[in-house]
Amino acid sequence: MAGGWSPQLAGNAQSSSPGIIFLEHNLVANGTVVKGEAPFRSVNFPSYWYNENTRQIKGNIDFTVNDSLIMVFGDALTLKGDFGAGTGNKLFGVYGLPYKADQDIIYSTDLSGNVVIKINGEKMVLKPGDTYMYNTTGQLRNDKALTNVTYTNTYINHGFIDKSNIGTSTTSSG
Repeated sequence: MAGGWSPQLAGNAQSSSPGIIFLEHNLVANGTVVKGEAPFRSVNFPSYWYNENTRQIKGNIDFTVNDSLIMVFGDALTLKGDFGAGTGNKLFGVYGLPYKADQDIIYSTDLSGNVVIKINGEKMVLKPGDTYMYNTTGQLRNDKALTNVTYTNTYINHGFIDKSNIGTSTTSSG
């Protein structure tokens, strides 16, 4: 676990910050059939795009961007190999902490853009620009196949983005 604790952003404290923190989680499920013939899965529902150069988030924004918004949490799933193909993602507006994000808990943020989060049972601090990754493995069985699957979870703290850079768009060129 990384260093000390910093004051949590809450309520009106956000208005004095340089923007909204963008934290992203990507799960890649990559499968290999060990025995039999597995059904093919696919996902194709990307609902947002993040441009690192312009620091813009565009897509299906179904939350309110206001002074109460503390952070934006992006959650993505990608299927690969014999497990399937495609990517889907969704954005969530975070207005209060702690916040449950999948199996993880976001405890606090600070004016430097640090995020205190519990990932895979470990509490840590992700600074702006930090990436944390871990792998797990499993087997899927059904009446037709046995598939080994490697799950790669990646968390990226993109740091602060300006609220005006969060907007609705239906294309990745946004």
